[in-house]
Amino acid sequence: MRPRTAAALVAAVLLSGACGAPDPPPGRTAAPTRALPTAVRTPPPTAAPGPTVQQLADALEAVEPTRHPRDNTASCAAAAGCLGLVTAGRVSIYQWPSVSAAARYIGDGGNADRIGPYVLSYRSREQRVTPPEVRKAYADTVRKLVGPVP
Repeated sequence: MRPRTAAALVAAVLLSGACGAPDPPPGRTAAPTRALPTAVRTPPPTAAPGPTVQQLADALEAVEPTRHPRDNTASCAAAAGCLGLVTAGRVSIYQWPSVSAAARYIGDGGNADRIGPYVLSYRSREQRVTPPEVRKAYADTVRKLVGPVP
C-alpha cells in the first residue's frame, strides 16, 4: 500500500468516528437513549415428587416388553416443555410439570392415558396396535407407582 493511500485511509477512519447524532441546539438536552429489552430467563419447570420416566419405563418393561426404550427427553423438553420422555415401540412415557400440562398435551387425542402429570401415549403406528390389555396393565402399573393423583 502506498504511503499516501494509507494516510488517506487512516484519516477517513478517524473522521468517520465523529459521525453520529448531531449535538442538540443550545438550551435543549439530548433525548435519553432507550434501553434494549433484556431476555428474562425463567427457570426450567421442576417435577413433582414421583418416579422418573426411566423408572416407569423399567417397571413397564417388567410387565410386558416395551421394545427398544430410549430417552428422548431433549427433543420433547425443547419443543414442548416436558420434563421427561422415554419412547419405545409399544408406548411413549411423558412426564409433565403439572397435571394441567399433561391434560393439554393429550387434548382430545384419545390415544393416550393421563395419570397425574404422566402420559402413556400410543400415537405412533407401532404403538397404536398395542393391545388394550397391555395398555391397561401399563396404566395400572403406573397408577401403583404414582399413587393417588387428580
